[in-house]
Amino acid sequence: MCVTLMACRDPGPPPPSNARVAEDAPALEALRAADFASAERLSAEQLVLSPCDSEAAAIHALASYAQTAQALYIDSGMASRPGAITALLDDAAKPAMVGFVDRLDAIDRDLQVASGDPQFSLELCVGCWQVDWNRDGRIDEREAQFLAELGPDGHELPLSDPRARPTYRFDVGDVSWARTSLALQRAAIDLLLAYRWNEVVDRPADRDAVAHLVAPDRVARARELLLAATGLADQTREAYLAEPDDDHEWVPNPRQHDHPVPLAVDSALYDRWATVTADARRLVLGEEGVPIRELAPFVFIAATSHAYIDVGAMLEHPTDIVVPRNPASVEALLRSVLGNGYRDSMRPSPIVVDMGATAAQLESIAELKRKLRYLVWLN
Repeated sequence: MCVTLMACRDPGPPPPSNARVAEDAPALEALRAADFASAERLSAEQLVLSPCDSEAAAIHALASYAQTAQALYIDSGMASRPGAITALLDDAAKPAMVGFVDRLDAIDRDLQVASGDPQFSLELCVGCWQVDWNRDGRIDEREAQFLAELGPDGHELPLSDPRARPTYRFDVGDVSWARTSLALQRAAIDLLLAYRWNEVVDRPADRDAVAHLVAPDRVARARELLLAATGLADQTREAYLAEPDDDHEWVPNPRQHDHPVPLAVDSALYDRWATVTADARRLVLGEEGVPIRELAPFVFIAATSHAYIDVGAMLEHPTDIVVPRNPASVEALLRSVLGNGYRDSMRPSPIVVDMGATAAQLESIAELKRKLRYLVWLN
């Protein structure tokens, strides 16, 4: 795999585009039809013949991811649990989570192949996918709307409205975004797997809630993935800014206007994106800390604290997470929960302020609703 990836970084003259389109057509049609198993098989067959085929690699990555995410959703118990995300805190979900994160490593290798081709492109309407995600034998309204776009007012559009299911032309910048997203997902799952959460979820009323650290190596890996994500986010931004075309853009740069979903951006938003990424990198490295008082609007108990959250220390020197039953004070609670991440003083990170300024750049609540998912994905 390493030899293949290195070879694909300098693949030589690409095959004639018409021939390549014809070779990848069966896999692409299967992907467009949400036949993920066939798309994965057909693209794998094409990659055996042409290991540097960026379109086939991207199709293989997308089809593999759709099936892998669906398997996690069902096998972890999220599909059958009212508070879906809480299923991931149960020990019974761990085998599904391990399988998910292992598969993401392979999917990222596919994306590395696609990212090595500066001419990569793939036209796809993900909102057109109609999938029985929970495998209950029918596609309900929530599943039908799952990947559809929102309207100008931030509300769902009828699926009969063409705006709900636009076709995008994904390119190399979008591949970098996908790799960023995978790195963040892998880091999140590793952090969940690093602890045993059952005692927190099922805590007896007379005891402290303790999430025991059982796999510190996964915390170390999560740290490396978070650092990689900040680098990939920078690559994504740079790739978007360098795009010379303007054709059905998913995330446009300030010079692009052909984007199916109203998502007008300007240079200030891209500058803020760079600022937030740099903020996040310094947090992970432990060079700066989050002032807890700035989190007061989001975490009400933090309003009186003047301490800092040292994310870097929490990742480099993880400990059990203890939520005391009757903390003597807010400070005692924070010290117990944050462990080595509680600091009386350190260089403050501007990340909370910068994220707030980014949100302020979105001109209205309706705009915020429509753009929030893009804002979160990009950062």
